[in-house]
Amino acid sequence: EELFLKVLKLDAKNSPVRLALADLYTRQNRLDDAQGLLENLVKGDPANSGLHFYYGEFLLGRGMGDEATAEFLETLQTDPLRHDARDIIYDMYLTRGKPDSSKKLTADLIASHPDDPAVHYFKGRDAELAQDPKTALDSYLKAIVTMRSFAPAFRRAGLIEIASGKRREGVEHLNQAVGIDPFDGGARIALAQDAFALKDYAAAQDHVNRVLARFPRQLGANMLRADIALVQGDSKTATAIYQVLVQAFPESPMGYFKLGLLAENQKDLDGAIGWYKKGIALDRKVSLGASRLAALTTQKYSAEKAIEEMTALINASKNSKAELRTILATIVLTKGKPTEADIQQSRELLDQALEERPNLLSAYYALAAVYRVQSNLTDSASQFEKIVKLQPKQVAPRMLLGITYEGMGNTK
Repeated sequence: EELFLKVLKLDAKNSPVRLALADLYTRQNRLDDAQGLLENLVKGDPANSGLHFYYGEFLLGRGMGDEATAEFLETLQTDPLRHDARDIIYDMYLTRGKPDSSKKLTADLIASHPDDPAVHYFKGRDAELAQDPKTALDSYLKAIVTMRSFAPAFRRAGLIEIASGKRREGVEHLNQAVGIDPFDGGARIALAQDAFALKDYAAAQDHVNRVLARFPRQLGANMLRADIALVQGDSKTATAIYQVLVQAFPESPMGYFKLGLLAENQKDLDGAIGWYKKGIALDRKVSLGASRLAALTTQKYSAEKAIEEMTALINASKNSKAELRTILATIVLTKGKPTEADIQQSRELLDQALEERPNLLSAYYALAAVYRVQSNLTDSASQFEKIVKLQPKQVAPRMLLGITYEGMGNTK
């Protein structure tokens, strides 16, 4: 710091040194000092898209989403081909529940620069938004051919490949992403999750540390840091991190879910139910929390009470009705020996869920169970066939389909 300040006394407008000093302050957690430096830098050179982008990343790391979005929009204003900024804004709009604004970014690029190779990439993003991973992957692979230094294209291709069971190709693309941009948080976190699943906690921690070195408040990295602590037996550290995360990111459901699991492990059912309800109230990514809430409510009270809870949640939800209906259908089907009315109610709930979310795998599994209860193995098998088509590399649906064929006498 002393050396940097000496340079700035001689040359007050030295941008690289001011950036280096801001980076030093960030590493020291002197975030207000860093922000002041960066804000002055941007004001002094408003046409510099790189400075707007850097400042946007800093603000994003501080959890200042609206201010960060404004800087990324300024980045695009000064340089319409800063696709890294366009990509981040795309995500920011999605986080705020504005998918149409995200798709408009793609439309604007196509209208202004139809031959730019990034068009393939953003068409891929739109395809993902439309729940068409095959088209999305094709678009990302086309983008990679001509955008060899654009890490997000490699990252998103890798994420789809891993999700579809092509782990080797996916990990290779993720490693290429961090080779291009060592601080690509999304790729690092995906690689950390892969290492975590393989119980290579040292590698997972290394990826997490690299993300946190630049973005100390990054939610996914902090969540993994807590998960690693938990599996290594340090529940005190894990709990402390989760509690900080729900305070810092009150609109993220995952922190509440993790605290619910910890409360369950400590036999605190009321505490667990409370945490799960807080996460579900956010009305996104509710499946895990709602499933646990249903199980605990049934365990502590009754299946009828769980049905009452799920029905109320469905009525209150705008974004998660399909997932909640699937859970309710399962409770109705398994609360005791199912009657014809129970089976019919489950069928109706699952039909509604699949009408809203045609790719909701849990609904297909539940519908297969309904048909099995009715001894209709042909239709039960057809549900597993649909799952296999959606996830051809997954083992479980193939096993269940095999068992169902065997029950039908179709040995071959």
